[in-house]
Amino acid sequence: MTLEDFSKMTKGLNNGQDLDPAFIEEIYKTVEKEPFTLTEDEDAKLKLEAVQATSLKRKQDLFVKEA
Repeated sequence: MTLEDFSKMTKGLNNGQDLDPAFIEEIYKTVEKEPFTLTEDEDAKLKLEAVQATSLKRKQDLFVKEA
C-alpha cells in the first residue's frame, strides 16, 4: 500500500475531518519500518517454514531458542 492509498483510507476519521497529513505520514512510515501482525499469522508462517525446511540445521534454527 502506498502512502497515498493509506491517506485516502483515513479521510474523515477525525469526527468527519481529515487528520494532519504529517501525522498520517508518520504512522505510515512507522508501520512500514515495523509491521505488526497477528500471533496466528506468525505461527502459521513458522509452521510453513518448518515444513519447507530441507535440512536439520534449518529446523534447529527455527525452533531452538538461545539460552
